[in-house]
Amino acid sequence: MPLSPEDLIIVARITYRSALWISYSDDDGGRSAQAQESAVLKRSIQTLQRKTRVGSDERKILELAIAKTDLWHEWSVDLIGVIEDIQKHIEKISPSMRMIIMEIAKNVATAFEERSWLSSMRVRMVAGVRNKFTKMRPKMTPKQISSISDCEMSALRELAKALGVSNFLG
Repeated sequence: MPLSPEDLIIVARITYRSALWISYSDDDGGRSAQAQESAVLKRSIQTLQRKTRVGSDERKILELAIAKTDLWHEWSVDLIGVIEDIQKHIEKISPSMRMIIMEIAKNVATAFEERSWLSSMRVRMVAGVRNKFTKMRPKMTPKQISSISDCEMSALRELAKALGVSNFLG
């Protein structure tokens, strides 16, 4: 059943807030990191909107998120409540929209390298070895995984749990 115009705006708001929450989960890198992550957030929404089927609720939601940039400042208030917001409106978020939200959140998390060089190399090596001994291959490269800080990874896990998404790195 198609979503009402009000529900489309609610899900657009949740989409934006979820990705911004990931960005703010780690303050390493300061303003430059958040500026870079904000640019990636906007670009991710635009890219996924173009790739999403015309007429679908998912495309309408992404179009609204882009069209409502004037509300982004208002939507960024009280990000601590984003998980409760998701839980309150989970029935309005389709399984495919949940995956889109996770994709945007992952893009934001990988936008800025918060780890030290040594920590990043360690994560890449572990991911590379793990990939050699597992049948399931993640869609993210070891380099992408290594650019996600521990705080961002924790936030991504919490977001995935709230959305009911498993294997969010894959």
